[in-house]
Amino acid sequence: MCESSRVVSGEDLPERKPTRILTPYWVSAFVAATVLLAVFAAGEVAERNRMEEKYAVATRVSATKLAADFEHHLDQLAEDVHLLAELHWQTGQDPDYPRALREKVLGDGVRALSSAVHHCRGVAFSGDGRNIDLALDPSEDAALAPWLQEEARASFLASPASPRLIGPVRAPGDRPFFLQTQKLPFGMVVAAVDARRLFESLQHGRASESRFLLVDSAQTLWAGCGSFATCQALSPGEWTRDEALHRFMANRTEASDSDWIPAKLRQLLTLPPAAEMAVHWHRLETGGAPLELGLLTSRSELHTHRQAERWRLLAIGAGLLLSAAIVVVFLWRQRQQERALQERLRHAEELNRLEHQLVRAEKLATVGVLTAGLAHELGTPLAIIRGRAEILGEKTKLPEIETILEQSDGIANTLRQVLDFSREQPVVLQPTDVIAAFHNVATLLDFRLRQKQIACHVQSADGSLRVAADPDQLQQVLVNLLMNACDACRAGGQITLAGWRDPASPGFIRLDVRDNGCGIAAAKLDSVFDPFFTTKPKGEGTGLGLPVAASIVRNHMGRISIVSVEGAGTTVSVLWPVDTKASA
Repeated sequence: MCESSRVVSGEDLPERKPTRILTPYWVSAFVAATVLLAVFAAGEVAERNRMEEKYAVATRVSATKLAADFEHHLDQLAEDVHLLAELHWQTGQDPDYPRALREKVLGDGVRALSSAVHHCRGVAFSGDGRNIDLALDPSEDAALAPWLQEEARASFLASPASPRLIGPVRAPGDRPFFLQTQKLPFGMVVAAVDARRLFESLQHGRASESRFLLVDSAQTLWAGCGSFATCQALSPGEWTRDEALHRFMANRTEASDSDWIPAKLRQLLTLPPAAEMAVHWHRLETGGAPLELGLLTSRSELHTHRQAERWRLLAIGAGLLLSAAIVVVFLWRQRQQERALQERLRHAEELNRLEHQLVRAEKLATVGVLTAGLAHELGTPLAIIRGRAEILGEKTKLPEIETILEQSDGIANTLRQVLDFSREQPVVLQPTDVIAAFHNVATLLDFRLRQKQIACHVQSADGSLRVAADPDQLQQVLVNLLMNACDACRAGGQITLAGWRDPASPGFIRLDVRDNGCGIAAAKLDSVFDPFFTTKPKGEGTGLGLPVAASIVRNHMGRISIVSVEGAGTTVSVLWPVDTKASA
């Protein structure tokens, strides 16, 4: 820690007091070391506390799992014994089953049961508490049979309906056994459970350093029962004589953990003197007097377990991150491919649409060229035919002359529609009353409507409505739409001509032509405005009505649309610009 930037040479230092100059450096180093040690000590204390808490939690979890395994073994045994008891009772109800066969069935059932649940060594059945049928595992000592028979008879009256666990109790040969009793609607069943085999199955799958203890209803301490050779029982009289063991037993509670193990208990459990162990107790409900199960777990085992768990979690986390990265990259590439495909499809659709428009434009141009010659080639002979027909009509009064005149007018009308569609017509805008145009069109087609028995209604919610239109072309649009509606309706149909100001389209008057006719299939709606496309039967339509109407509407800066439901009717909507002069 220099407080000046001046360089001091060795000759300038006073040799008699060198410690005065070195003292600040030593003090700084000492303070830094002290702070470092304090931080390290605090971290070590915090880590130790955290580790201790983890030890306690892990021990409680392990003890709870041990208790759950203990209860699972006994619950599974109770279910299997219950099924075997039902089978034995049913064979007893059938007179065709002799007693020898019943005993064979019972023996085979117990043999199969003890093969699957190796700690079950025998089963006894009784319907009245006096007559008892029992079977033992073939490898079991025969001296167990009278003992099991007496125990079954003694517990018959005291056994509740739910499974009850008694023991451990001493059987012949000084072997510890549990008795699992069940009272059933048709009698009672008692299963003999070898405590050593049960403890050995509980020890299986757990670390070799772990141990467990059992305190039964008589306060007998069973220790070292994880194997056949080391299972020992200490009665209350025995463990109370050892002060340390007495204190250990007196301080056991399910809510407390302890890392102090008495020397005698270490000897019984064959634990190394320096082994650090943590113990946790768990209370087991047996249907009668409860049992207390204690699990001793090595701290080194817990530390190893935590290290393995930490690496496992790190591996899982790394795997998840890698999987997430792969999925993200895959989804991103798939999204990019989808976007590229959509872009190509859009370009293809646009190209197809442009090609279609080009073909249509070429076709319309060809129609425009042909119609001029067609009108000239057909118009003059048609006029001559019609003139001669009128002269003949005045002289002869034949009804066939009227047919000639009507057909001539029809041909002339078709030629006019073709000419109107193929060339741009000059538009002379003037204020035009929509409602008056509706009535004029309805009057023009009145004969046709009455002939097909179709009702035509004019609706207007806004009184007089004026648009900027060429009256003749507006009338032509309405005539084409009304004729299409008339052709779509059957006898008794209805057509509505409606006009109003649509708030959704300011600056326009909405004109609707609605019918309840046959409608148009959804697949054909996109083609109704194409020239020469018609949904009418062959010979009944030219396919120019809607295209001519759409062309006139576009020339007036309007919009036309169609909505149709097959079998329910069609609505053609026209948005026509309002007459700004009249509205001003």
